[in-house]
Amino acid sequence: MNYSEEEVRRQIRLGEDSLWEFKQIKIAGGRLESPKRDDLADEIAAFANAKGGKLLCGVTDQGDVQGLSRDEIVRLDSIVVEVSSDAIKPAVRIHTCHVELDGKLLLVVEVPQGESQHDSPSGPYLRVGASKRKMTSDERLRLSQRRGQARFRSFDEQAVPNTGYRTLDESLWKPLLSVEGAANTDSSLRKLALLTDDESGSRRATVAGGPAVHPKPRGMAPRRAYTGYLLPGAGSCLRPDRHTEDYRPAKPADRGGSGLRHEEHAGSGPQGPGPRGPAAVQR
Repeated sequence: MNYSEEEVRRQIRLGEDSLWEFKQIKIAGGRLESPKRDDLADEIAAFANAKGGKLLCGVTDQGDVQGLSRDEIVRLDSIVVEVSSDAIKPAVRIHTCHVELDGKLLLVVEVPQGESQHDSPSGPYLRVGASKRKMTSDERLRLSQRRGQARFRSFDEQAVPNTGYRTLDESLWKPLLSVEGAANTDSSLRKLALLTDDESGSRRATVAGGPAVHPKPRGMAPRRAYTGYLLPGAGSCLRPDRHTEDYRPAKPADRGGSGLRHEEHAGSGPQGPGPRGPAAVQR
């Protein structure tokens, strides 16, 4: 990461935006007096929760170049590394670059886009335009879903790689939709948790919902184990046939009282349960 004088000068002329934040720095006795460490953590976390960005330290909000001494820039470099590692959870791995502009030293702190939601001491922040703001609960949920955090997203709702809308068997999921739902199948399948978005925003089948309407579930998730429960009166899309290696989808007309029924295999243990008991289907 290297920045030329002209690149830095141009950005100062343009001002702050979604990717650049200017910071006036005050260090006294080797201690950072302004901004406070927590304020730095908020700025770094906000960039990490968005698409990343850069802190230009030694420049005022108005674009006046303050500059730093060599001792100050070395100390500040150490401080921002400590802040990004210790004050933000999970830690953000920043990159720093020392730049000289008109004989004045500036520190550029490059913040990458995070792989999860990052919380700073003041809470979760998000970079929006030229400023940061606290994230709403909905924004936190969506960010965590996109970045695959299990604490906001159950395993069953996570995306299965290399799947999509066409992976699902229309003859199996179509009977599940209402008349209104059939008018917008994409939205309806998402509400049923059969489809979801992966980290890149691509539509994928879910861990739990995908196999339920997939013609060959074992091929879709060969290393997964599924547990089914008999639910009186509940609809079922799957019928695991005895002594078979794959689930065979049940015809819509066959859907009656069970979710998944026990499938017998040599040495698999007890036989199928009674009409209302739970049944584990090991794959």
